[in-house]
Amino acid sequence: MIHVFDREGDITEVFDKVRQLQHTGVLVRAAHNRSLDQNCERLWAKMEAQPISFKQEIELRETSKRSARRATLVVRFCPVNLRTPYHFDGF
Repeated sequence: MIHVFDREGDITEVFDKVRQLQHTGVLVRAAHNRSLDQNCERLWAKMEAQPISFKQEIELRETSKRSARRATLVVRFCPVNLRTPYHFDGF
């Protein structure tokens, strides 16, 4: 089973619960530049190093907070292991 979350699902407690389940994974649109494993590598740098799998220009309509503009959507992905936050060590 794969759980799919938008940025609101980028929460350590969610990852911890999913990790406890068998035959389960998680796909998250990340909101935080998390540490990977026990080294100093960070998520954003890892993702920038991945090949672009999909790219498309899209038109964004004007809203009360921004003017209309053209944006480029780029999709990159890869499996990662996140560093367990210190308050979860020992679990």
